[in-house]
Amino acid sequence: MRLSSDRQYSSVLRLHSLMLALLLFVLILESCSSAAQPTGYVWTDQDDLVSLSWNNQNGQLSGARTSVSYAATPFPASTRPAVTAVEYTGTVTANGVVTLTLHEGSLVKAITGSVSSNGQMLQLTEIDPATGQHEWRAWIAVTTDQETALLAAFNAYEVVHGMLSVVQQDTSHEQAWSDPNASDVTQARQAVTAQAQELTAIQQVRDETARCKDIAQFEPLPASTFTLLFAPSQNGLVRDFATLTHAWDMAQHIPVPQITGLDLPWLLSAQTYQRQSQSASHLIVRITTTYAQDEQAMQHLEQQERVMMQQVALLGKRCPPTPA
Repeated sequence: MRLSSDRQYSSVLRLHSLMLALLLFVLILESCSSAAQPTGYVWTDQDDLVSLSWNNQNGQLSGARTSVSYAATPFPASTRPAVTAVEYTGTVTANGVVTLTLHEGSLVKAITGSVSSNGQMLQLTEIDPATGQHEWRAWIAVTTDQETALLAAFNAYEVVHGMLSVVQQDTSHEQAWSDPNASDVTQARQAVTAQAQELTAIQQVRDETARCKDIAQFEPLPASTFTLLFAPSQNGLVRDFATLTHAWDMAQHIPVPQITGLDLPWLLSAQTYQRQSQSASHLIVRITTTYAQDEQAMQHLEQQERVMMQQVALLGKRCPPTPA
């Protein structure tokens, strides 16, 4: 009797395991069937992201092709892309043959191709108006959420690419950079030195009347003497590098969707960014360090001049009032 009970218990366990496996299989099927279905297709290259909305009603297609392009964006004057949208109609057969007609104003453009059996890839061929050659492209299926995330990442990294190019050009132009404030700092130093010599001469005058006359003629330097005409923000490389740094920080906080089959040639790794911006970064350090040294030099000279004026004021206390 005990052996029979064990067999019954073992059978119940096997049945229970089978039911759990079946339940898990059903859940997996439900999960797959409930996954978001593609609502469109995209392709992208270094400067462009093009999407094709996909509305299929019993083989009749409709939607729009939207292009976002940075190919002609005039960095750094602007960081906005050129955006165009063209409506289309078309058909898709049961075996996946696709025919699209784009309505570009008064122009009508025909495109042919095919869609994969699982709907994950759309292959289209069209004539490039610039070359007259047939262009073949593979479009990858995306959901609405994926397309939205992809566009946000594309916009962010395109600005980084655009500003990197500008900064590299700036760096090339600024290789022979010299301090634009150098002559002003030299002139201020010479003016303070002359004042110091004048104060020393006054202190050495023995005749009180003559000394008081010299003190009355001793005048402070104009405030403009210690004013730097050029600030770091006026330097094109410094300004553009700040824009680049901000763009890179923004891009790093934007998630990039991983879409099977879709290459992202505009995606920039941290290592590549650092390598391409390294020369500019080194030059920026030299420029900003020099500006900071100029500022410190002017502050020190202004302080010296202030101390000398205080010393002159103390010497002048022994002098009779100057006639009005």
